[in-house]
Amino acid sequence: MTQRKSHWTPKTAHTDRDLFIGPSLMASLVEMREAQKAAAREAGVEPGTLVFPGRGGGRMWSFNKALKTAVKDAGVERNGAPMHITPHLFRKSHATWQKMRGLDDGLLQPRLGHSPGSRGTAQ
Repeated sequence: MTQRKSHWTPKTAHTDRDLFIGPSLMASLVEMREAQKAAAREAGVEPGTLVFPGRGGGRMWSFNKALKTAVKDAGVERNGAPMHITPHLFRKSHATWQKMRGLDDGLLQPRLGHSPGSRGTAQ
């Protein structure tokens, strides 16, 4: 078990993060939400407030478990087994793609929560 440093706090307690999504993803999320509302009305129940509810309809407690299930259900495989995909892989992929598109480190660092001049962004 790893010991937390006494002065350590999660990044989310320090800064707000903006999540940039494209118009097609936004349209898909709106469509998904409308479908959820329609299904709830059809079932005669009040629609939930969550776009991505957990199995029982409440809050999702483990994003990693949900992602693992989604990867398996979608049939995303490597060497015949479900691919190991994590939220951190999404983060690194996003940073790499933005860098490949020519985004300056000065613009990428705040997105990643890196301090100005951080060498970690280039890695």
